[in-house]
Amino acid sequence: MGRRSAAARRTWGVRRRGRAALAGVAVLLLGLAGCSSDPAPPDEPLSYVEFSAVGPTGSAVGSFVIQGELLGNEMRSFESLPFRTELPAPAEISPKMRVSVADAPPGSRLTCRITLDGRVLVQRTGTVPGPDVLCIVPPTRTG
Repeated sequence: MGRRSAAARRTWGVRRRGRAALAGVAVLLLGLAGCSSDPAPPDEPLSYVEFSAVGPTGSAVGSFVIQGELLGNEMRSFESLPFRTELPAPAEISPKMRVSVADAPPGSRLTCRITLDGRVLVQRTGTVPGPDVLCIVPPTRTG
């Protein structure tokens, strides 16, 4: 092969360094895209928590929470019976529920229940008049 001129050698060197730089950028981008440590979220939650309350029809005061405290920011409330709601459960739960009624006939029964995937975690029944009915589950793993 013949000798290249100085200009040809400079051009060849620039092209070779440019290709090497592009290859380095491509490897870096592929590495960043393929190294995500966050797993893809599941299509559906694995478990569900159900809160329910039954008692005399009429006005009720109730609250529930999957995690946290009944008086905390995570609390949700309801105002009539019967009541039922089902929510997706995180990996660990500590559900709580409180129910009371107003203007119910004396001797009426009031029940709260918390289930996880259909399995009863706690169920409590009280008689009116009386204290609020509380259902409290200690921290529990789901799934």
